[in-house]
Amino acid sequence: MTRGRGATIHRSDCPNILRIQERERLIRVAWGKPKDTYPVAVRITAYDRDGLMRDVSNLVSDEDINMGQVKADVDHDHKMQLAVFDLILEVHDVDQLTRVLTRLEALPNVMEAHRVRPG
Repeated sequence: MTRGRGATIHRSDCPNILRIQERERLIRVAWGKPKDTYPVAVRITAYDRDGLMRDVSNLVSDEDINMGQVKADVDHDHKMQLAVFDLILEVHDVDQLTRVLTRLEALPNVMEAHRVRPG
């Protein structure tokens, strides 16, 4: 802690910190561990409807998953307009992927949500 200017953050090997006399002014802080995520290709097939992409996006966000890539196509030639979303989801583990796929398939008009394997 500084005198009159609040807190200043230094690296633990900073020369200023190494020679400080008033050790009681030091407070140890940590930024936390970065989250490990894995990009997974996912395809969602659904009958198009108003708000479908919003519902998909909100659900993925609620699961604390980032969408690294989004591609959406709608087949207007088909009588029931088919929507196909190709997403790259950045998931933490297989359990999280399974949970989000199950929840996506439960959305109205969604026929299928599955992982797309490379190759």
